[in-house]
Amino acid sequence: MNFYAVSPHSEVVTFLNNFGAPISSCGRRMRPLASGSGGGSPEVHVPILSINGNEVTVHVGTQPHPMLSVHYIQWIVLECANSRQCRFLVPGQEPKATFLLTDGDQVEAAYAYCNIHGFWASQR
Repeated sequence: MNFYAVSPHSEVVTFLNNFGAPISSCGRRMRPLASGSGGGSPEVHVPILSINGNEVTVHVGTQPHPMLSVHYIQWIVLECANSRQCRFLVPGQEPKATFLLTDGDQVEAAYAYCNIHGFWASQR
């Protein structure tokens, strides 16, 4: 699963089907985001997966990420073999999300987006 943006801190898009067509925003080509390319410390940004049966919890960082109006995790995406799930967060919430898997689905990766430090990913 790829996420695209003009820069690490611009609008982010992804595709359900990607046939390789170039994409742009405001006349500028969007490029795949690289995890951690927006700066910041991995300790508070990398998604950490915790799996218990069909329940998956994604915590952002091994240390708590700030969830202030000026600095927070905007969303967490869980990528599985047969599905994609997304949770949007707001300031004041914990930087985590819990997802339920359908029987037979398997976790592949988790992604998070910080409004200051951009895109972060972890593969299973």
